[in-house]
Amino acid sequence: MSTSIHPTVTDSAVHQWQRFIHESAVLARLSHPNIVQVCDLGQDAGGRPCYALKMERERTLQQVIEGLRRKEPETLREFTLDRLLTLHGKVCEALTFAHSRHIIHGGLKPESVMIGGSGEVLVMDWGAAQVLDSQHLEEVHVRHVTPGLKLPRKVSLREANVKRREEKARREGPAEEFSGIALPALQGGTGLPGYRSPEQVMGLTHDLDERSDVYSLGSVLYAILTLHPPWEGRAVSEVKSPTPLPHLAEGRVPAALSSMVMKALALDKERRYPSVAAFRADIEAFQRGHAIAAGKGGLAKQIVLRIKRLTFG
Repeated sequence: MSTSIHPTVTDSAVHQWQRFIHESAVLARLSHPNIVQVCDLGQDAGGRPCYALKMERERTLQQVIEGLRRKEPETLREFTLDRLLTLHGKVCEALTFAHSRHIIHGGLKPESVMIGGSGEVLVMDWGAAQVLDSQHLEEVHVRHVTPGLKLPRKVSLREANVKRREEKARREGPAEEFSGIALPALQGGTGLPGYRSPEQVMGLTHDLDERSDVYSLGSVLYAILTLHPPWEGRAVSEVKSPTPLPHLAEGRVPAALSSMVMKALALDKERRYPSVAAFRADIEAFQRGHAIAAGKGGLAKQIVLRIKRLTFG
């Protein structure tokens, strides 16, 4: 077992716990081999929310990307293109399952993907998850990680949302509502876009759906292929503009993978993959050397894909 501290920088203590309870309520609904499972919930000696995990914490995908960027020999040997694509596919499986339970991750990034020593892949950081159907979310049973802590034994999601709204109203004004869930505010005009979809960056919380996660998955794949985030060093205002992200450098990344990434990163979500499963299907087709939905098919295309896969991997 290992203990994971729920990350927070500027949140008040109350909001920190509300977000943490929300994440735990979401995870209670998501039982999947590629989604982190909480064994116990409480707080550490410093009063920070934490939960115990069912795996030994090893490294995040972000740490792997940084190792590849530094050209560490061991990381280069261990994380080939094919393994990275398979890893990305596991993340796709996790989000596909979450979407089947009416949950949007809403905050996927390389730091959210944990890679275990035995090859496990877990999607973390569900604190910003958007719940499309909250009627049957389980209550969160809060147990003690640190002996002697006086924590509530059970906290309902609805109660947590009421407290979240009250706290947010004191700090920033009323929160936006989305299918019965009070959502954390999304910054629309300042800061960096990171791996968020344009609709998230613009604060269009009512416009979020699984294609928003498709965009974040495309951003993660972009980082896997280039070792840099897609909007590195760019302001939110640039993401809002109609100017699309430049294509991946020709020659460094196979054209088929570039097509997949650009389709997932379309500013207009109607032009993205309709689902995470469709995105994953194209990745698997590339790995098998088959034509993909993001480009034109045909025998010649399949031959080119096979050659590019062999030469790139």
